[in-house]
Amino acid sequence: MLENDDLFNTVVKAGWHSTGIGLQSGSWKIAHDMYGRNYSNEEYIAYAKKLFDNDVSACIHIIGGNPYETEDDFEQTIKVLRQLPYSLTEPFKNFIHIFRLKPHPGTPLLKRSPKIITNPLSAVEWLYRAALYYLCRIMSEDDFAEIREQKFYKQRPDVLLAIYRHLFEQKQLSYYRELAKKYEGKPVIFYGCGEIYNFNQHIFNGCKVQAMLLDKSYLGESSTVNGLPMLDVARVNEFDNEIPIVIFATDGTIMRRNLHLNYGIDRSRIHVCSTHLQTSASAAYYL
Repeated sequence: MLENDDLFNTVVKAGWHSTGIGLQSGSWKIAHDMYGRNYSNEEYIAYAKKLFDNDVSACIHIIGGNPYETEDDFEQTIKVLRQLPYSLTEPFKNFIHIFRLKPHPGTPLLKRSPKIITNPLSAVEWLYRAALYYLCRIMSEDDFAEIREQKFYKQRPDVLLAIYRHLFEQKQLSYYRELAKKYEGKPVIFYGCGEIYNFNQHIFNGCKVQAMLLDKSYLGESSTVNGLPMLDVARVNEFDNEIPIVIFATDGTIMRRNLHLNYGIDRSRIHVCSTHLQTSASAAYYL
């Protein structure tokens, strides 16, 4: 699929919107020798970027809790994760899912690697490494190195995960505030008026909202919402082609692609708000 552009574009246009990538580890020794993966890290990264650029959500699978994984193996996975595309506004567009290694009895993997059962990695260590996998994608190298030096987190990876959530929410909220400031006093268009819109639309109070776009199936008898005219998304091109569009929806990536593929809207005009924007104060204590 990476090399065949025609096939790739065909399935995207046909509605392909999500997939999985079985990276498992950034270490060739672990990924190839233990798990039988035959693609290079460069191929995985290129494929992930291609999916990302075409609004196809990808779940990156990582297997943690492997007692055969050395510190160098772990570092190689960190290095790969840092190179994968990432979106603050659409966190599920290219996200990682970390599985704990639990092979079935009698499988070739267990026969080759008995230490998985006889000397397993502890749950605390597995969770600690998983938290670092998440954090490495949103922290600078210096901040990430500093947090790894603090031994407290090795015993309390739950706090590390709370810090990740806090930092992510903080960065996300900051991004949208800057976006709203950029378009303050200028025309914008909203797309989607569900729960995400109700929770976050106040951030854009300073913008001159022109209309609320909705998919035809969601248009009811009412013609307005909060004083905004509700229009079929098919009418999007009736507006100036420079006006930015803010999508409010958990599946915003699909809606972004709909605007681009079906209505020719340039991706640079489209901004997605897919979560409740808030910050968790509890984790800030540990930073």
